[in-house]
Amino acid sequence: MRALFGSFRAELFGCLLVVAALSLLFPICYVRPVLNEALLQEAYDRLAHEAVLVEALLEFQGEKQDKKAVLAAVARADMRLTLLDAEGVVLADTGVQDSDLSDNHADRPEILDALQNGSGFAARFSNTLQQELVYAAFRLGDNTILRLATPFAGVRQRTNAQIGGFLLTAGILVALSLLLAWSFSRRLGKSLAGMARLVEGIARGNFARRLRYVPGREFRPLADAVNHMAQSLEDFVRTEADQAAQLNAILDTMAEGVLVLGPKGRIRRVNKAFTVAFSSVRHAEGAQIIEAVPCPELQEAVTSLLNEPDAYGQNRSLRITLEEKTVFFVLLARPTKEAADSLGLVAVFHDITELMRLETVRRDFVANVSHELRTPLTAVQGYAETLADMDDMPEQGRHFAAVIHKHSCFISGMVNELLTLSRLENDNFRLDVKSVNPREPLRAAAHMLSGALSEKKLSLEESFADGLLVAADPRHLEQVFRNLLENACRYAPEGSEIGVGAFARSNEALFAVSDQGCGIPLADKDRIFERFYRVEKHRGGGSGLGLAICKHIIECLNGRIWVESPSSGASTTFYFTIPLADKSAL
Repeated sequence: MRALFGSFRAELFGCLLVVAALSLLFPICYVRPVLNEALLQEAYDRLAHEAVLVEALLEFQGEKQDKKAVLAAVARADMRLTLLDAEGVVLADTGVQDSDLSDNHADRPEILDALQNGSGFAARFSNTLQQELVYAAFRLGDNTILRLATPFAGVRQRTNAQIGGFLLTAGILVALSLLLAWSFSRRLGKSLAGMARLVEGIARGNFARRLRYVPGREFRPLADAVNHMAQSLEDFVRTEADQAAQLNAILDTMAEGVLVLGPKGRIRRVNKAFTVAFSSVRHAEGAQIIEAVPCPELQEAVTSLLNEPDAYGQNRSLRITLEEKTVFFVLLARPTKEAADSLGLVAVFHDITELMRLETVRRDFVANVSHELRTPLTAVQGYAETLADMDDMPEQGRHFAAVIHKHSCFISGMVNELLTLSRLENDNFRLDVKSVNPREPLRAAAHMLSGALSEKKLSLEESFADGLLVAADPRHLEQVFRNLLENACRYAPEGSEIGVGAFARSNEALFAVSDQGCGIPLADKDRIFERFYRVEKHRGGGSGLGLAICKHIIECLNGRIWVESPSSGASTTFYFTIPLADKSAL
């Protein structure tokens, strides 16, 4: 039933049927009573005119004392004539025999009106003739009452005849209306079906189709809107296809593997390089990343980044090693909040296996060479000292021996630093971490550099929080302080102050070593922690390994180190963090 009346054609037919029903009820409920009343009034008027004629005939025949001819003529005219006296007694009646004239009609409504007003009319059922009659009564000059009656059936027949003709006409008009409505709705249905086929074609990707014919001007805006929609969709799809082709070309030509994840962390798209590196991903669309890359650490990093509410627009990086000893550097990039509904994050995989192998070779080479150089350097230093202490050595020879000793000591220090870096970079290297008061390593480092501090008349100002304890290796923390203070001594102006401060924040301690030196150029700030890197224009001396050693030690202690130059209250300040010692474990 719902499907039947849910169509436009059914609704149109239903509306027309309702209108037709109302149009047929109108003559029955309104026109019929009005028409019946009009026909009654016409019957009354006819009876009134005939009463005048009958009265004249009665007066004419009355002079001859013969009224039976008049009564017979009225009876032949299918009319009932009744004569009554002023008291309502029937004197003559064409509808009854003479023996029944004893009936008194004074209570009849038409007789009462005639006695009072001179005329009276009524339509009622006659008990005498057992049928409905239309009555018209008139008072004559001699106070007798003349009443004429005609059957009501004639009025009803005329009413039914006219109502029947009206209903027939209305039915024909309704039928024609329904036929026209069916024709119009069929034509309209074809047009709408054409529009529906066009929209379905557009939905299937046939954007070249257009509406050329519409059933009327009213549908022209709809047709124009559908054509405009088709054109817009065609342009949009073409643009999207071009962009998708460009994106695919870019992704497939990249050497790095690219993995696109949805908002819930499921795989949506990969490029060719990724499928080469991870063949299992070919059938992993819609799966979690761990099903394509068997690395729990990567899955945890992805889940953590997706679950952080404030991580929109942020990047994370990690290094993973797979069972095949393949090493990847993975960059996880989460999009902005505007794109978070359709895109979770993008992971870029850099295969650094060969790079790590070369780095291992380099470390081993540096460690081996440094170790091998220690013995000849020790011999060079010893022979240089021996030559310098010989009694018969000329002064120029002593000078050459001192130069040899100085440079051999520099090279020996560099070799020791390289060996230290090699130990720190070794995956098996572990620091002896314990609870340390940082004042003690600082003072040990300051004592070793007391000569350099005195030579330039530098003062060391400590500002440590009371009771500060950190989780560190005291020997290596002393080396960090020594390298940072050595840099400060080398570049701080004579007679200036070097500041060292530390305070606790959250679960870590923040250290700051500042000097009033010339500062570090902005272009060099990001590279000063690289090994052998030095700012040649502004700084001299040193091997360029001290800050690299500091960075490795701090990272081994789960901290971080950075520099600000210029900084607040100083030209250069080195900051580093170290976790606080767990006092509950002491």
